[in-house]
Amino acid sequence: MDQMQMAVTVCAGALVVIALTVLVMGSKLNAAARQLLEKQPDAATPAAAAPSIACAAQPREPDLHGVDEETAAMLMAITAHKLGVPPDELRFTSIKEI
Repeated sequence: MDQMQMAVTVCAGALVVIALTVLVMGSKLNAAARQLLEKQPDAATPAAAAPSIACAAQPREPDLHGVDEETAAMLMAITAHKLGVPPDELRFTSIKEI
């Protein structure tokens, strides 16, 4: 592998890490908002709003674009480790090979 290919590979990896960091930070904000909502008394929360909050909090599989499941799992584990956050507290919406 020549130096140009190595530089491109390193840059692509850095972009993936940046994209994952942005997704993780968004999920942290979502988790903080969810905690604030859970602290509010039930009487203050309208009954109609409860189902939409519960539906929004449902976990889902991230969209994988050009990445196999094993690689995506490794990226998610590495990101969680680097951030010092348990993986179950993170929400990945999409993982794309760059």
